[in-house]
Amino acid sequence: MLLQAALSVSEIEIVQECGMKIAEKCDGLPLAIKIWSKMGLPEELNKAIYLSYEDLSHNLKQCFVYYSLFPKDEIIGIDKIVSMWIAEGFIGKDGYSAQSAGLDYYKELIKRNLLEPQNDYYNEEHCIMHDVVHSFAQHVARDEALVLRDPQNNGILSSSKFRRLSISAEQIEWSNLQNQHCLRTLILFGNIKLKPGDSLRILPSLRTIHVRSSNFSILQDSLCHLKHLRYLELRYTDISALPRNIGRMKFLEHIGVRGCHRLSKLPSSIIKLDNLRHLSIDETKIRAIPRGFSRLLNLDVLWGFPVHGVAQGTAKHYCTLEDVGPLSQLRKLKLKGLENAPSKSAALAELGTKSRLTCLELWCSNDETKDAIVTVEQEQIKELFDLLRPAECLEELTIGGYYGDTVPDWIKMPEAAIFKDLRRLNLQNLVSCIQLPDGLGQLPNLDFFVVDDAPCIKQIGHCLLFEQGQRNMDNKKGSRHVAFPKLHELHLKGMMEWNEWTWEKHVEAMPVLSVLHVKDCNLSHLPPGLPYQARALKRLCVINARNLNSVEGFSSVVKLEVYGDPNLERIVDLPSLQNLTIVNCPKLMLLDGVASVQIMELGDHGMETLPEYLRHLTLRHLKIVCSLNLLRLMSTKHDASRSEWEKISHIMHVEGFASDNGDGILRWYMSYTRDPYNLETNITSR
Repeated sequence: MLLQAALSVSEIEIVQECGMKIAEKCDGLPLAIKIWSKMGLPEELNKAIYLSYEDLSHNLKQCFVYYSLFPKDEIIGIDKIVSMWIAEGFIGKDGYSAQSAGLDYYKELIKRNLLEPQNDYYNEEHCIMHDVVHSFAQHVARDEALVLRDPQNNGILSSSKFRRLSISAEQIEWSNLQNQHCLRTLILFGNIKLKPGDSLRILPSLRTIHVRSSNFSILQDSLCHLKHLRYLELRYTDISALPRNIGRMKFLEHIGVRGCHRLSKLPSSIIKLDNLRHLSIDETKIRAIPRGFSRLLNLDVLWGFPVHGVAQGTAKHYCTLEDVGPLSQLRKLKLKGLENAPSKSAALAELGTKSRLTCLELWCSNDETKDAIVTVEQEQIKELFDLLRPAECLEELTIGGYYGDTVPDWIKMPEAAIFKDLRRLNLQNLVSCIQLPDGLGQLPNLDFFVVDDAPCIKQIGHCLLFEQGQRNMDNKKGSRHVAFPKLHELHLKGMMEWNEWTWEKHVEAMPVLSVLHVKDCNLSHLPPGLPYQARALKRLCVINARNLNSVEGFSSVVKLEVYGDPNLERIVDLPSLQNLTIVNCPKLMLLDGVASVQIMELGDHGMETLPEYLRHLTLRHLKIVCSLNLLRLMSTKHDASRSEWEKISHIMHVEGFASDNGDGILRWYMSYTRDPYNLETNITSR
């Protein structure tokens, strides 16, 4: 994973080989790395990796090396790492220019292949560092940073001093850190051994604290003694409060307490943190924000803001939706509990004037069923959401828990036409909505669309693709209009009444769609336009489509997954298919036109015999999860079970698993390799 312009293929192979040797010798242990480093880098490693490293600017080198503080398999979010760089002073700018520069640094490291974006996360906003590059980064940082993974190596904490420390080892005592007076960054994963009286006073120079899933409550009161602290991330910890006088921590720029379930309020002095740019309080018990919060004009990220209604009688002490109005520099905003807000306060939130707002989530916490919601409530929530229309610069939008019977007007065409930059749309828990927004297919840059839990939608038609009347008008003019021109990923889930999807063959749409998930619906068939027009589709997943009869004609699909489709009978004409998963589809008997399939997983505890279509597949690998009785028949070649054995004996490698008491634990197995022949099983004859 090096700068491709600087390295040849042979040099990259040398780097990978050397990296594996380093990892094997050092096992990631800092002390071992320090000893190894005294002997000097191998010549090949020096030549290859150092070319990439030396090509970086001074600031970019610091940002790159900082990643070595995280475990090799740690997935890191862009907002957090940029905030940490800023806290450390790696970015020589202030305010929003620093944030922008940090994002550029992040993109540059990805461009140079020194970081790997994670495809499971949207928009390259999470990444990891390859093992070889990680080992090199640890080597470069060895004199200033310690990555402690083994508690047996904690002796180095008393013999050496570091500026940055990352601990993921259990059983490290807090007192071991007492000599680290110069420490600027402390990163903790997992628990550290604390006792009453332990304090952060022993680390007076800290600028950055990043803690995840750890016990930290004993230290929470001593946070206020860290006068240089700029970054505080205490995700999923056991803290119950932030320091009452947190307002004195004038340099604090980042506070993240997501998932701190014991935390129920913010200290009133938080409104004095003029430099605060990031506040994340999602998944906590915080239900209100102290009055005066609107003076924090430098806020860039506000995630999990609980909307406090005037009807609760304490508006003079806590913020309402209108207090979001003055926060003009917001880039990411999540509002929750919107059902508490009166409609008039929505306009005062001034979402439409926030010219930097690219990511917005709007949530109601109403979890009632449609039958429990009266018409007046539906009208009120729609009126509120109509007034929450964001600025046209929006790139990502999530609406959740919304219980109006129609979506807000600004999501539908023609009003939605202003959102030319919108790339991600997520609609969740639309308990009363009866129709998806008209004309969404005309959003020119939408590449990720999710509908999750919309139980009242029964039909999806051409109105989703085109604004009403537009298609007819285009046909008269003889012009071509492609719907969803950039959509790459589509998820349609939790639509229990959905039984019709209209999309005719000649209607052009979704030309670059690569991933489609359909789950929990009543569709009897997939629309003919889907396989005909979505020629780039690579992965198709259909789960709990109760009436689906067939999957056929998808010429480009490489991976197909079907789960819990009780009426599925046919999978036909998928010539590019290589990877196939079939789970709990008892009526599936015809598998034809899938000559390229190489890997297959078949699961059904109710199967009494293996399906006949296995005889005709030329698989490299087959995994079967079935009943113990069927697994026993597969594992022997006796006459009584020969028919089952013959169905799989031609396959290169077969694995089978079974449980025997309904607890789901797959205790029994068989493993078969055709060439060289080998058959293993732990099933005893009975």
